[in-house]
Amino acid sequence: MKYFFRIVAAVVLLAASVAALARPNYQNFKVSIYTRAYEVQRMADQHWLDSTWNVISSQMKVDKIYLETHRDQLIVDRPTMEKAIRFFKQKGLEVAGGITYTISEANSFETYCYSDPVERAKAREIAEYTASLFDEVILDDFFFHDCKCEYCIAAKGDRNWTEYRLELMQDAAQNVVLGPAHAVNPKCKVVIKYPNWYDHFPALGFDLDYGPKHFDGIYTGTETRDAVSSDQHLQPAHLESQIQTGTSDDIVGLVLQVRIFFGEVYYTSVADFSLGKELQIGRQLLGENGRGPRQQKGRRQNLDYRGLHTHHFTQIYKFVAESLKE
Repeated sequence: MKYFFRIVAAVVLLAASVAALARPNYQNFKVSIYTRAYEVQRMADQHWLDSTWNVISSQMKVDKIYLETHRDQLIVDRPTMEKAIRFFKQKGLEVAGGITYTISEANSFETYCYSDPVERAKAREIAEYTASLFDEVILDDFFFHDCKCEYCIAAKGDRNWTEYRLELMQDAAQNVVLGPAHAVNPKCKVVIKYPNWYDHFPALGFDLDYGPKHFDGIYTGTETRDAVSSDQHLQPAHLESQIQTGTSDDIVGLVLQVRIFFGEVYYTSVADFSLGKELQIGRQLLGENGRGPRQQKGRRQNLDYRGLHTHHFTQIYKFVAESLKE
């Protein structure tokens, strides 16, 4: 009988420990850390891992950590990933995986091209690899399509870029990420993280009808950006006055953000405008398929607005300013 009570006591203690582990450190919220592949790679160094964690944990109580396997074609090796997973589980944290599907974040947010068979295959390998390590994986908000290579132009056909990218990313979601990940690990929950782009989602393939129905979870609404000089499509509170009083130096930051107060004039990229005049200007400056003046045929041919000269932006700027007066 006494052995029975010992077993029961052990089970009770174990259950209590699990409950304590699952309980958030703070009453009204949980603290999660997202760690890029660059930092995860450094976790191979035990001294760096210990010292960095000591600094973080001395200042806040962390409940969960996301460990990224890939970013900018850097794939963290399995021994380092397994070491980091063990380390944080021993610290009592929930541990999940993360993927950022960028070729080069520094190159105007160059993402994987899901029209390119080679890059599709690599993206699939990354999904399978990450699912083999984690029961939960989050896609950082780069699971979009910003390429206009020859594969894309040929596959797009007569559709506009938004129509093509929405269909392409539905296919990529199912056949590059979700299907392969679940095949490797049926328990793996794949979560898609949406950026703060508002109504600009479809232009690069984010489908808010398809995504929530097919991914295992969604994550959004936790980011802030500088709304004046930002790489994201946020809505400045006083954009009208900024346009009217802005200088040519403001245009680069301005053009990619314009979701203005005058109705349907908005930009999904420098090349894709919604009204006839803007479309005409965009095609004149960038070409029918969105190629900038300094861009050559090849891998990445849109969103590189830095390839435009200031006078190109000035033309767009003048049109926007005139539109405000109409």
